[in-house]
Amino acid sequence: MSMDKVNKWLTLLANLGVLAGIIFLAVELQQNTNASRTDAYLQLNQETLEVRSWLVADDELRRNYEEYLRGNSSQLDQDEISELSWIIRSFYSIYDSAYYFNSLGIIADSEWDRFADAVCRQNRLISEDSRIGPIQMSDEFATFSIEMCKQFDFGL
Repeated sequence: MSMDKVNKWLTLLANLGVLAGIIFLAVELQQNTNASRTDAYLQLNQETLEVRSWLVADDELRRNYEEYLRGNSSQLDQDEISELSWIIRSFYSIYDSAYYFNSLGIIADSEWDRFADAVCRQNRLISEDSRIGPIQMSDEFATFSIEMCKQFDFGL
């Protein structure tokens, strides 16, 4: 076999090795992306379950939250509103994270839609009772949520 043929075969084998390496990296990247999405989804669900567990553990807090969700927060005294504000702020922290994960493509739009509805309902309720106070969130999320919620109609 001539040296030219050997070089051609070695070049072909090297190119096939590079191609196999690229395919392997693409598969690994996809698996890492799926793992990141799963972790983000699990994190959001865990945080949501934690906040909900506070409501399950405290009957009075749960009743106050239910009144708030019905739009009856005016019936609550300032101490009840202050306690309720921690729950609301915790949910907004989760919503802000969900928005961030969605903007990075880590969670799908269909998953974000589940949060978007809750964000708009909370925005409406907060706007109805100034005692709840300011909610901490990123400027980008605050601007986005205001614009996004203009399209929602809750039959009010």
